[in-house]
Amino acid sequence: MAIGAGVLALVASAVLLAQDGKGTCTLASPDRQCPEVYDTRIQGIVSGVAGLALGGFGVWRLASAPDEPAPVQLWRVAGARAIAVGGAF
Repeated sequence: MAIGAGVLALVASAVLLAQDGKGTCTLASPDRQCPEVYDTRIQGIVSGVAGLALGGFGVWRLASAPDEPAPVQLWRVAGARAIAVGGAF
């Protein structure tokens, strides 16, 4: 799960860094006006560092996991129309 969160944070970082410095400009090029300019560099860097940390933690956790599969149990919850899944991961 940490690897997936790390990948999402890296994607968010790429989007934020790509938007940095761009603005909400009009399409008319001779009189181009940008009332607001995006300043997302810091958020992009923080998101990228968090993504690398989460991804690294996920890879480390995956590499240090025991070779045996995690026990998973499946049971029906009494009085409900549901099936619950539980286990230790």
